[in-house]
Amino acid sequence: MAKALAATHATELIRLQCYEGLDQSSALYEWNYQRQLLAIQAHRGGDADAIEDQIFSEKYLLERPLLAAIRRDKPPVLLIDEIDRADDEFEAFLPRTAFGFSGFDSRTGHDLGDPPSRMWF
Repeated sequence: MAKALAATHATELIRLQCYEGLDQSSALYEWNYQRQLLAIQAHRGGDADAIEDQIFSEKYLLERPLLAAIRRDKPPVLLIDEIDRADDEFEAFLPRTAFGFSGFDSRTGHDLGDPPSRMWF
């Protein structure tokens, strides 16, 4: 059904596979730790603040399904698969994300963006 809806609206289909223990950050984004460690090693002895600013930049951010859906210019179809396997906290987080997201990474100060004007579920 999600494939048909995406095809009908000529938009992208993004799938979020739910599982026990899935949390907000895993569904939104992760940092590319291996790449960050390589950058730290490459800049060893440099200005620590400059290195930190670099390794916590967009270049090292890995989008996960929710952030990908939020950032799309054209609203995608977001398939949330097996929601019954997710914890109650995560299930409660989803409506806030879809209908009023204001993403902010408190560690880096990154603004993760606002949702598109509509998102298909």
